[in-house]
This record gives sequence, C-alpha cells and structure tokens, in this order.
Amino acid sequence: MLTLVSHVFGYPSRVMGRFTAMNRGVRHALVEAIIWCAGLVGVALPDPAQPSVIDLCVFKWIGFASCPGCGLGHAMGYLARGEWALALETHWLSPVVMIVLLARISSAVWTVRYTPS
Repeated sequence: MLTLVSHVFGYPSRVMGRFTAMNRGVRHALVEAIIWCAGLVGVALPDPAQPSVIDLCVFKWIGFASCPGCGLGHAMGYLARGEWALALETHWLSPVVMIVLLARISSAVWTVRYTPS
C-alpha cells in the first residue's frame, strides 16, 4: 500500500522507507501530531467573527439549540489571533483546550524525536 502511495504521489522511496522503518508507536505519534496541527491551522485560518460555512455540531443536527462545545472553534480562532477577551467571552474553556492540544502535539513530537528506531 505504501509503495502505491509513493508511486501515485511521487514521494521518494527513501522518505517512505523511513516512515515504514519507524516502529508503530512512533508512526502513530507522527500522524497524530500532523492531524492536530492541521486541525489547529484549520481553526485558526478562517475569521471567527464571520458565520461558519460548515456546521459540524452533531447536537444541532439532532435538533438541540446549543451544546457544550458551541463556540469553541470560534474561540480557538480568537486565541490564535491573540484576542483573549473575545475567546473567553465566546467559550470559557478555550484556553484550557488550547493548552491541552499544544501539550498533546508536543508530546507526540517528543515521541517521534526521542524514541529510538
């Protein structure tokens, strides 16, 4: 499968070889760090003051008016821009969530960097 991916996307075989040579825990940590970083970038790039184009709230799909996570994405966007007052006003748990996500990313990067192959 990875050989097919390397041929389709044009990755050099040495890069894919290094990825497959990693032990399973390190590969999982690397993928996890990439996914969390992409998620934070995806939350930080759009303007949080604008209405959302995509609504990912399952509670709203079911029919509830609000849920515990409502506004958290916007609050994370405000945090990424340094607007702490707006972030806390939008969702009071946003600094805690940002700290937890950054700690998880740093832990995954630490695992990738310092685990022997």
